[in-house]
Amino acid sequence: MFGSTLERAPHRPGWSLLGICTVTFLLGFLIGAALFVASVQAIFGTVHPHAILNTHCFEQRQTTAGQSDLYKLRPHCTVFRINPGAGKAVSVGLVAFLLYLTATAMLSVVALRAADRRFGSLRDWPLIPSGGAVLRAIGRLLGWGLLSYAGLVLGAVVIALAFVAGGKAGPLGILIALAVFVAALVWWIAPFVIHLLMAFTKMLVDDQGLVEAWNAIRVTLGQAWAIIGLGLLVSIGFSIAESIVRVAGNAGFVLSIPIQLAAYAVQLALAVALMRFLSGEPSGAPTADDGTVVN
Repeated sequence: MFGSTLERAPHRPGWSLLGICTVTFLLGFLIGAALFVASVQAIFGTVHPHAILNTHCFEQRQTTAGQSDLYKLRPHCTVFRINPGAGKAVSVGLVAFLLYLTATAMLSVVALRAADRRFGSLRDWPLIPSGGAVLRAIGRLLGWGLLSYAGLVLGAVVIALAFVAGGKAGPLGILIALAVFVAALVWWIAPFVIHLLMAFTKMLVDDQGLVEAWNAIRVTLGQAWAIIGLGLLVSIGFSIAESIVRVAGNAGFVLSIPIQLAAYAVQLALAVALMRFLSGEPSGAPTADDGTVVN
């Protein structure tokens, strides 16, 4: 039923992709909300906020006109009325995270392959990925995602330590640390991040290992910064459009939702088209099951 519903999207490529992105986005949001509510119920035994939180612990502060209300925590006040224990919260949260990762992995593959079928390789992907493909995507996202996150944290620590060491040497040391960081950002970090994002995209679309996907992609320094500039340009354009319609108040908020969905669809289309280009496959070149270009 899910597949038949998505296949009835409008037949023009752009509108079809927008319809599939809308469905996958809404399903992801609903699944996340349902898992959040179920987790709260499992941890606290209730979903009523006042039964979980002691709202008297939050004191409203005086704000100037036009600003949102600010609250501060009263000293020596117990915020949670129910204390379920850290073990229960961690175990339930872990199960919910794995379930959400499973759902988002499948939805991500559906959306990316829909974009690739229309704007990338034009390969006739099945709408719903197989169970094996979803399981492999989950394992790869968990393994490589955690490793990438650890690398990001380690890089941030190294940069912070470099600035601390430069600060001890005085203003000249800070300038040297800043120059090294800018040079690394321009010449190494930006191309590496773009290469990694394209490899993750190819990994999910083509059901390949990350190392294989990485080796299939070539990114030059100029291409990396061109992709970053294009991404910023698209993001700024949609942000301006969203800001304009939000001036209308509640109606503008409703109108901003289609703009966000359109931005999501455009980003997916650009991601798969750029991925095919950087892997040596012209955008729109049909590929075989093993990912090779069909002449």
